Amino acid sequence: MTHEMAGLRTQQPKSASSIACLAFVALMATAFWAGALWVGNILLHIFAVG
Repeated sequence: MTHEMAGLRTQQPKSASSIACLAFVALMATAFWAGALWVGNILLHIFAVG
């Protein structure tokens, strides 16, 4: 698989790019859920009764 960045072509093994893609997706999912829990926690504190 070839990638073009700033006009440069680099060869990268398919397995390495697949692992990098999975790691990126996992990182994004973790960031999303961390943000969702953070916002939920703030909303619970704002709207908590008592």
